[in-house]
Amino acid sequence: MIPVDIVLQGPLQPYTARIADHYTKLPYVNAVVISCWETCPDINDSMIDWENPKIYVLKNKDVEFPGSWNRNRLIKSSYEGIKATAADYVIKMRADQIVSLESMLRLYDYYFSKNEINSEYFQEGPKPFTKIGIMGMCRDYPYHPIDHIFWGRKEDLLTLFGIEHDTSWYDEAALQRPYEELYTRSEVYLTTPYVAKYNQEAAKHLTDPDTYLKDKAPKVSEALHTSQEVMEELFLLFPKIQMQWPKNGMPQYHYDVMETERGGHAYWATDDDFS
Repeated sequence: MIPVDIVLQGPLQPYTARIADHYTKLPYVNAVVISCWETCPDINDSMIDWENPKIYVLKNKDVEFPGSWNRNRLIKSSYEGIKATAADYVIKMRADQIVSLESMLRLYDYYFSKNEINSEYFQEGPKPFTKIGIMGMCRDYPYHPIDHIFWGRKEDLLTLFGIEHDTSWYDEAALQRPYEELYTRSEVYLTTPYVAKYNQEAAKHLTDPDTYLKDKAPKVSEALHTSQEVMEELFLLFPKIQMQWPKNGMPQYHYDVMETERGGHAYWATDDDFS
């Protein structure tokens, strides 16, 4: 099997060590990097064999400014964790969610059978190494992935997360309008620069988020049109998976909510049903 490293990004949770140990049982996993913060407590879980050579803890210096909805911490801990990996392929996941081993095995087969890019689409200009696997996309917002999993070549993921940090200040108490009307959604902020590297229209939208990328932007429909054309050239949509979210008390991911207006009318692949 092709070796893959996993990066568990974000603040340590009481169960993060067990999540890391869980993934080391996969036959294709080369290493699990827990990318957290210097301020996080040391991991001490008697249930884990810390002689396990596959588990590494990377404690990063915190960002000076967290950005709207903590997005700068997401960007930095993801980037530093991916940079610390050794395998050619990396899966960026969250430190507070756990995907079943059965789903992870099926995702492995699914990703490596469908990750090739369409060479004809990228005849001119730069092109990525492979598609990046994600859990799905939102129809209602441009360049908006379901961002719990990013599975791809290390170089592509470093490009995805190697972006400028957000300098906007979010003060919920001061807002007179919904947050998403004033700020670019975090998922859109993360993904649009990646798409812009390969698509000139997306590059135009990136330069003017007030006009194209925010929820009530006057020309958001133009960005949506381009998004629908290009996103699946760069990203591979996964079918449903079995994923728990203990932090939010979810024994199963809320696909039912994501399909609704509240979830941006999200969609995903239907080739297989992992649920």
